[in-house]
Amino acid sequence: MNISQKAILFLIFLLVQLSVKAQVAADEQKEIDQIIKTLPVILRPLEEELASWCFAIGQGDSKSYTSLLRKMAGVASSDPPVLVKAKVQKFWMTYYADFGCDSSGFPVEYGNILKYSVHQNFSLFIDGVTEYYNVNINIPDPADGKNLLDLVQDEVVRYGKIPGQMDKVGELRNL
Repeated sequence: MNISQKAILFLIFLLVQLSVKAQVAADEQKEIDQIIKTLPVILRPLEEELASWCFAIGQGDSKSYTSLLRKMAGVASSDPPVLVKAKVQKFWMTYYADFGCDSSGFPVEYGNILKYSVHQNFSLFIDGVTEYYNVNINIPDPADGKNLLDLVQDEVVRYGKIPGQMDKVGELRNL
């Protein structure tokens, strides 16, 4: 077998693996969607909890933001992973409009916590909520009507005009 044939076989292997992973993720999301329908109402988080959540994001504190998110979503330490995801997704869908953060220098007054995490250079938050909890981040922010991608594009343009900020532009594009 020559190198081209090996490369083709490897690519086929990768495609099969990706297809299997995509199907497993789709099956898990169907299960999560069914669980969400059976979950009781999640209570609105307290203002202090939301402020602490924003503070944790501002500090780049992964442990605190994760424990606060789970607490506000009603996650118990004994909950299996699929139930944790269901509770967090339901919490996210229910209270997304309330996830506003305010900080000096943050360009969106009471802007969404996702945008705040970008502003604070804390992309681990976005990675965590999308990769582990599978929450929808393509929701317009009530503060300005723009979603996260809109903010990133605006920031790329803004930083692209500032000499010496190409590293920041690269970071934003990698989100």
